[in-house]
Amino acid sequence: ELLTDLAKARRKKKKRHNSLKTPPGSPPHQPPPPPPAGLSGTSGSPRSFRSS
Repeated sequence: ELLTDLAKARRKKKKRHNSLKTPPGSPPHQPPPPPPAGLSGTSGSPRSFRSS
């Protein structure tokens, strides 16, 4: 029983994701992972702070 339920849930999720994000067949669109907070927040200051 559980297995069939899981399979159904997975199918539903997959269908939902495909219809929402991208049409079936196209690669999943994911934004690039954000850079570390130090690098993105202040440009280079954490680096120089570490090295000094």
